[in-house]
Order: sequence, then structure tokens, then C-alpha cells
Amino acid sequence: MKNKVSRAISFLLLSVICVSLLSGCGSIKSSEAKATAEGFFSEIKKPDYDAAAAYFHPDANVNGDNLKELFEKQLKIDPSKLESTRYDGFQTSSQIGGATFDFNITMTVDSVDYTVSMRIAENGNGYGIWYFNVSLYNSASSGNNDKTNL
Repeated sequence: MKNKVSRAISFLLLSVICVSLLSGCGSIKSSEAKATAEGFFSEIKKPDYDAAAAYFHPDANVNGDNLKELFEKQLKIDPSKLESTRYDGFQTSSQIGGATFDFNITMTVDSVDYTVSMRIAENGNGYGIWYFNVSLYNSASSGNNDKTNL
């Protein structure tokens, strides 16, 4: 009887320890997500597209050439004039087998505001920007409300 009680207590203690350890898993802190977004924009502003691409999740398959194409040819903006001025972020449910954090970011270039949607993800394959979308609300662009995705 004593042996069964010891086992039951041991099992209960082990369960509590496991739950305690796992309670911090599955979420991305807002400060960590914002630091990732700010680091990305800092590299874009230089512009160091290869360093900026390093902020993407390994599964996103984004490289410096993709980013250069996006910012200089598709968006036709001067990255050195980029300012990310407002971050609205929130935890989201993940469909990738890990944690995600979404941002709506106002990106300003030459006094023109662009809306950026960014998803940061963490799963067994790594951590980084999973999704990046820029909505153009610039009347000087080829069309209003154009969207560019990575």
C-alpha cells in the first residue's frame, strides 16, 4: 500500500512539473515579436536585404533577392526613407504546429503610409517572420490598394 501511495505521489508531482514546464510553451512574447519586426525594418532601411532575410522563418524560403525585388521594383520605394511608426500586435492561433504573433504595422516612406501585415511564427523548424504583406495606399503607385506578399 505504501508503495502505491509513493507511486501516486510521484506521478502527481511529475505531472505538475510537466505542466509547469509546458505552460510557457506555445506563445511568443510581444516584446520578442516587436524586436524581430524592428530588427527586420532596421536592416531593410540600410538596405541590407540579406540580413533582413535572416529575420524570416526558415520555412518561408525568403532571401535577400526576394526582398530587394519587393522593395525596389514592386513597391518602388527608397528603403533608406522607411519608418515603421505604429505596431498593433496580438497572439493568434497557429496552423503551423507552433505559436504565432500577428502585427499590423504602419510603414511610412516619404510621408506616405503603407499598411503591413506581418506574422511571426515559432515551431519545431525555427522562429521568424512567416508572412509579410504590404498594402499600398499610395496614389503615386500603379494602382490604389495594390497588395504585395512574401
